[in-house]
Amino acid sequence: MNHRSDIFEINHNRTSGPENSISLIPKWGIRRNLAKYFSYEAGVGVGYIRFINQKYFRTFDNNGIAIDLHLRIGYNF
Repeated sequence: MNHRSDIFEINHNRTSGPENSISLIPKWGIRRNLAKYFSYEAGVGVGYIRFINQKYFRTFDNNGIAIDLHLRIGYNF
């Protein structure tokens, strides 16, 4: 579960910014080592998102399907 808010956003121009939303996205991921200290990770998830108090863009409705993809490279100390 994830909640995204604009409370801690630093932006002098308030014409755009993140929308307040709540999402529930189950994810599947895989992590592998490249060498002794490096690793990479890939993940994908499909779930539900709900926008709250939309200001900057409009959609047909306030909820829908969300897709989350990530690729990460890490260094292990």
